[in-house]
Amino acid sequence: MSYKGKRVLVTGADGFIGSHVCDHLLREGAVVTALAQYNSYGDWGWAPAGAERQHGDIRDLPQMLRICYGQEIVFHLAALIEVPYSFQAPHSYIETNTTGTLNILEAARAAGAERFVLASTSAIYGSPSPYIASKLAAEELARSYHRPDFSAVSLRLFSPYGPRQTERAVVARTMAQVLDPTCDTIALGNLRPQRDFIYIDDVVGAFLAAGITPALQEYPYGIGTGVLTTIGEMVEIAQRAAGTSKPISSSASISLLIEQEAFSAYHEPFTITTDWTPTTTLHDGLTKITQHYQRTHAG
Repeated sequence: MSYKGKRVLVTGADGFIGSHVCDHLLREGAVVTALAQYNSYGDWGWAPAGAERQHGDIRDLPQMLRICYGQEIVFHLAALIEVPYSFQAPHSYIETNTTGTLNILEAARAAGAERFVLASTSAIYGSPSPYIASKLAAEELARSYHRPDFSAVSLRLFSPYGPRQTERAVVARTMAQVLDPTCDTIALGNLRPQRDFIYIDDVVGAFLAAGITPALQEYPYGIGTGVLTTIGEMVEIAQRAAGTSKPISSSASISLLIEQEAFSAYHEPFTITTDWTPTTTLHDGLTKITQHYQRTHAG
């Protein structure tokens, strides 16, 4: 199956993952509508100019009904994602991540879309938070909408990394320090937690496979490599990829991530159904980030 000529909506197109999804869809020949959150600056974030870019708010159902009209596939990536902040503003997380998902589901179904793909998270396996509650509710809503004529699929993403990611994420934070010639010491928090890091190109491949594979079920699919790496090991690999050997300062007072038990993705059900498989090693992914940095900072 092909995306050529397919009308596809991507919410959260101004963000890290959503913008990469848009880029790949455009290269596949899709007709892409890129939804970016409205702001008074008219800023499109990372949403690509090659798409039909629209500003909006997923909490506004009438607007979503208009934007979804005529779309065949909907990738829903718009969300509030900061776990600590969700304790300070829990209502906004429910309104955006849960009610917003309900609005997109309603609008996509009303538009006669063939497939709805929700971006979920492996944080669901961690300690309870309003953020996790909002994403679990979004998954359950997607499952409840799954029908033979309207397929709703959830992808639980483990630890994506790659160009455009904010330094809120530990890989981006690490690479910013590794590659900064004025930075002498890499300052991080706890180096012992383990994560299943997956490069953005593999994440996008999973989304594109989920958008057109016929036989997917309504239960959430794990999207990761199945390989666990400690934060400390990741830093070592990052330095090898970048050709640096900076000392590392580890401080528990620097809160870069929410601690949780180590979980790696069980991606076999998704792989068996779609033939998708992650192909980028952590070293190769961090090398690509290094090369991207060198290109964008040349001269």
